[in-house]
Amino acid sequence: MKRLDVFVLIIVFCSILSGCATQKGWHYNVEQKKDRKPILNKTVAVPVFKDARLDKNNNSFAMYLIPLFPFGWADYTIPEGGGAKLNSIPIWLFKPNEDLAKAAAEELEASSLFKEVFFTQRASEGELIFIGTINSTNYSGTVISYGLSVYGPLLWFSVFLAGAYIIS
Repeated sequence: MKRLDVFVLIIVFCSILSGCATQKGWHYNVEQKKDRKPILNKTVAVPVFKDARLDKNNNSFAMYLIPLFPFGWADYTIPEGGGAKLNSIPIWLFKPNEDLAKAAAEELEASSLFKEVFFTQRASEGELIFIGTINSTNYSGTVISYGLSVYGPLLWFSVFLAGAYIIS
């Protein structure tokens, strides 16, 4: 086999194995902990935050498949929820009511303002309680097809192959 044929087969094989969906995780990194005595000698419990977001997920990504229509779009108020609603964007590994509460607890702990700060499922475990409400985690996305519909990816693939041919 020629080098180009092997190269194309490797690219096609890797593309098939990669799939379309990617996983997006959320991780909060705390700055360095302050090295000082606590200002208030109390424990703070950070329970799960209340979720006050409206479920108004809208997926119109498939609009780009209409010939001569230049783009598709999606607007999500709850990007991590709704499985079938998220078929055109990455899979979100995000539990905002827990993840944001844990991030708040880590940040408060790093500030050294209190004797102890911890995330908990029950608010009654600490002397003080830090309560939070999530109002928004909006996501907006657009896919641009330049009106080429399903032929747009074929154009990208042909440009890729032409580049691989020129290199070899």
